[in-house]
Amino acid sequence: MSMEKQKRLVDRLLTMTLTGQLGWKAAERDKTFEVSFEAGRLSVGAVSPSHLSIPDYEISLYKADRTEVETFTDSDLYEDERASGPNAWRKKMHDLHEYARRTALGAEEILNSILNEIEASNVVRLGPGGEQPPK
Repeated sequence: MSMEKQKRLVDRLLTMTLTGQLGWKAAERDKTFEVSFEAGRLSVGAVSPSHLSIPDYEISLYKADRTEVETFTDSDLYEDERASGPNAWRKKMHDLHEYARRTALGAEEILNSILNEIEASNVVRLGPGGEQPPK
């Protein structure tokens, strides 16, 4: 089975996540994040096969009633191409998982708020060595 649609899905999800168009939420399963669409929902998670220390990244598709209809991993996409060299799909799905996690947990908003607060305050800025800059 060709996995061209799954590859397109990963590319679009990554682009939409990076541009803030998707509202990822933490899922019940550890290290898994989900987003809902009209047709159903999907999740991205990091799964570790027991014999490997490096996780696979897995996307699962669900109907509106939460019935799982398909699951695929970065390894599935890699095998579909039978490519030699680095696994580009692993990198893309790793990035998607990481950005979904940051979105779901609100890391960007907190980081932006803290930076804005620090930059707007009259806090004395220290130089690279921890010393106060000359006046």
